[in-house]
Amino acid sequence: MYQPLVSIVIPVYNGSNYMREAIDSALSQTYKNIEVIVVNDGSKDGGETEEIALSYGNKIRYFSKSNGGVSSALNVGIREMRGEYFSWLSHDDVYESDKVEKQIHAIRAHGLDGNTLVCCSHVEIDERSHPLSKHTPKSLFPVGEVQSSQKVLQNLLQKSTLNGCALLIPKQVLTDCGLFDETLRFCQDALMWYKIFIKGYTLLCNGAVSVKNRIHAGQLTQKGQKLFKNECRKMSEMLADDFISISTPENNFYKMYIYSDARFWGFRRVRQTVAKGKKNGLLSAFDGVKAYLICGYGYIRPMIRKVYYAIFRRIKTS
Repeated sequence: MYQPLVSIVIPVYNGSNYMREAIDSALSQTYKNIEVIVVNDGSKDGGETEEIALSYGNKIRYFSKSNGGVSSALNVGIREMRGEYFSWLSHDDVYESDKVEKQIHAIRAHGLDGNTLVCCSHVEIDERSHPLSKHTPKSLFPVGEVQSSQKVLQNLLQKSTLNGCALLIPKQVLTDCGLFDETLRFCQDALMWYKIFIKGYTLLCNGAVSVKNRIHAGQLTQKGQKLFKNECRKMSEMLADDFISISTPENNFYKMYIYSDARFWGFRRVRQTVAKGKKNGLLSAFDGVKAYLICGYGYIRPMIRKVYYAIFRRIKTS
C-alpha cells in the first residue's frame, strides 16, 4: 500500500497561546508516516514559543530563525522536509485527526501522481476553539473529480482563494514552481496557488471538513488591510504577463483576474492594467469601465468589512 512520508510544517511567531493545540493535532494524525516540522520565525515572547516547541523533544523537528515572515518560515520547512508531500498547518489552526489519512486515501483511490494537489474543507473557530458557524461549508470545487488547471484558475478568479492549510501538495510541485515569495507577508499563499495552476497542475477535493481555522484579533489578516492592498497591487504586476500568456477569447484569465482583484488596487494600477489588456486585445472599453467601478468599490469595502466583523464576528479590525 502506498504510504508516502508527509511533512507537516508549522510556521510560528509568538505562538504560545495556540501552538500546543496545533502541534498536538499534527501528532495525533491517524496516518502515521508523518514528520512534524516547527519553524520559529524569530518570536519575541521571552522564549515561550521555543519552550513549548522544545518540550516535544524528538516528536518534532524544530528550527529557529530570525524573523522574516511566514513565507520565510514555510520555506525553511520546505527545504528541510524529508517527505514526498507538504502539509501546512498555521500555529493557531487545528487539524482533524484524519486530515492526512483522508487525503492520502484520495490519492490512492484516484491513482494520482505527483501532479495533483488534494484539498479538503474547513470550518472557522474562535479564540476558545468554539465554532463560528453551525453550517458545514460547501466545497468551492466539485468533490471527487480531478479539476484541470484551467478549471481551478477560473474558480479561484471567480470565487475565492484556496485555504493553504487544507491542501496536501506534492513536494515536486513546489520544486518546480519555486518557494513562497518572501517579499510578501500577506499574499504569499495566493501568489503560490496562481503560480501552481498557471503551470498546469491539477486539483482534487475530497469534501471532508478536516481543518479548523482560528479567527482572532491578533492575526495579520485582521490587522493588515493596508498591507494586503499594497501586496495585491504588487502581485498584479507579477502575474499580469502570465495571465496574458495563457489567455484566449474563450478563457480570458486576464479579464477574470482584473474583475477579481481590481477592488484591491489603486486607480493608477487599474489604468496600467487596462491599457495592457486593450493592447493585447483582451479587454474592451466596457471592461475598462467595469474595472474602474470595481476599484471604486474597493475603497468602501474596508468600512463594510469593519461593520461585518464587529457585528457578526465580534472582532475589532483596523
